[in-house]
Amino acid sequence: QPDEVRAAAEAVEAEAARRRALKCGQKVPPESLTVTRGVSIFVKSKYHGEAGSGHAWSYRVEFTNEGVDTVQMLSRHWIFTDATGFVS
Repeated sequence: QPDEVRAAAEAVEAEAARRRALKCGQKVPPESLTVTRGVSIFVKSKYHGEAGSGHAWSYRVEFTNEGVDTVQMLSRHWIFTDATGFVS
């Protein structure tokens, strides 16, 4: 039964992620909030203007454990998408 519950939860999470996915040409909001496996993740980006040959940004990331289990972030991976949809 636990495997069935896990599979059902993963299917629901995958569908929610698909619905939240940005569509081509859609503007990226400066803030985003998502909840995965009982942990809410809030990200706020701020543009600081041109810096040298590029642009300067800062990001604030907050994790909140909304579950009953103790959690620990063991790794992280950021995906940056520009206004044209280019992923770097």
